[in-house]
Amino acid sequence: MFFTVGRQGTTYKSNDYGIGYYNGSWKGFASGDLTGWLAEAPNYTISAGQNIYMHIAIVGDYVRLRVLDGNNFSKVFWDKSYYHYSYFPSNGSGVHFNRQITLCDTDEVTGTGLYFKNASFSDSYLYSPTGYARYSSNNTNPDRRGRFKADWTNYSNVTVHSSSAWYAEKISIEF
Repeated sequence: MFFTVGRQGTTYKSNDYGIGYYNGSWKGFASGDLTGWLAEAPNYTISAGQNIYMHIAIVGDYVRLRVLDGNNFSKVFWDKSYYHYSYFPSNGSGVHFNRQITLCDTDEVTGTGLYFKNASFSDSYLYSPTGYARYSSNNTNPDRRGRFKADWTNYSNVTVHSSSAWYAEKISIEF
């Protein structure tokens, strides 16, 4: 589960920030044009089905990823800042955030048996220095909402159990 943060400059650049399951444990990660691939273990163990809170923010020349216990916010699983080389303006102007639930292996093989079962987001908000709003049809790109695919897979790999304009979503993915 991750966010893609992107911006059109001279050329479009983006980076993914979130959590994923690698080599037997959940880890925070950054991957993309600005960081390359980085994955590190959290401060505490994250269990399957656990309620977490993810916060992605542009803070000066860094994108900050925080993952907290979603039940009481007192336990910080992950708090890491990634340098973005002044590519994303701190006021967020022209920056795009895509919230995503996905699953794939590095070889893009759809018959691996990898799966997510009932992965979900809820209470998803966009924040700015002047206020906040739920994700909705007014502040998201309609072409980037719901079920979409890469060239090497198809929609049959994804089951959307429920969706509310990306404010809340529950899906399963099976390769």
